[in-house]
Amino acid sequence: MAFETPQENNFGEKLYSPRDIDGNKNSEIIEQVRDLEERLTPYPWFIGVSPFGSTMKGYSNEESDLDVRILYDEPILKTSDDLELYRNMNEWAAQFKGKTGRDLNVLLEPIDSNRVREYFTIIKNRSFAPIPSELVNMCKMTTGHVIDAYRSSMVAGFSMLGDKQKDFVLSGLLNEFKRDEYASLEKFKNRVDSKNHQEYFQERMELWKHRIEEVFQYTPARWDY
Repeated sequence: MAFETPQENNFGEKLYSPRDIDGNKNSEIIEQVRDLEERLTPYPWFIGVSPFGSTMKGYSNEESDLDVRILYDEPILKTSDDLELYRNMNEWAAQFKGKTGRDLNVLLEPIDSNRVREYFTIIKNRSFAPIPSELVNMCKMTTGHVIDAYRSSMVAGFSMLGDKQKDFVLSGLLNEFKRDEYASLEKFKNRVDSKNHQEYFQERMELWKHRIEEVFQYTPARWDY
């Protein structure tokens, strides 16, 4: 599956096109992510591969690691009793290191559609609950053949909320990205001109607003973050 590249205002290219600190597109990373996706696609619990870190934020250099999240269907993996993923991690990382000279860091991220539905039910009943990680991960660039089906299920639950509840959920979601962007900018601030820190951060937040609106097919009356 190709990387998502929406063209409107070029925001997709800016937000989730792997590139280095000089702004050059990192074709090698794209190739490695697709290779990992191909290895995982046969497993019924596999949802998608989501690269993150300096590669996706434009901070990477020739020594940067490749950080990826593997999204998996938690109920299916639990019932499949399939441990091959865990056994293969070290092997894949070693192969990647040998081929590229870089480290491969993998995080396993569970996706549970039931947990997402429960969250929206709580919000609909005017109660509070922390935003589940599923909502955050569904907004990120992910390559995989079934991710759209999981997103559609999530959006269906979201659509049952009232407008004020929708605004509350999406503002909370944007705050999750705000914390992540602050942490990343602090970590890699030596790679970005200090005069441009605030400008870069604001651009990233505008890109995430656009991405959230695209995924949930809804524009909040106001963003509270």
